[in-house]
Amino acid sequence: MCGSLERAESVASGVYLCRREIAERDRPAATKQAEQAVRSETQIQAALEAKLSRMETDAEKNMTALKISGLEDLLKRQASQIEAMTKQLSAAQTQVQAMAVKAIEGAAGMKSTPGQ
Repeated sequence: MCGSLERAESVASGVYLCRREIAERDRPAATKQAEQAVRSETQIQAALEAKLSRMETDAEKNMTALKISGLEDLLKRQASQIEAMTKQLSAAQTQVQAMAVKAIEGAAGMKSTPGQ
């Protein structure tokens, strides 16, 4: 029985040594594979961040374009309002002048009426 136990221990020790040798032998390949996986993941992450940055820039450009368009529309409306108010002011000035002329003529007519 002792012989079989020693033999089992010897086999187990040999298996352990074989596994250790294989692990030592495969370590550079495993390291290289891990490095490649990390590089690949880093490249994917960088590509996603670049895409996100482009999308954010495009969104900012679109928002700026919308703001400019809104301000241009506001400017047109205000220019139209100014034009309308200028016409109203001109008409009001004409009416005031006509009333002033009538008032002056009325006052002059009162002074020139006989019997005063």
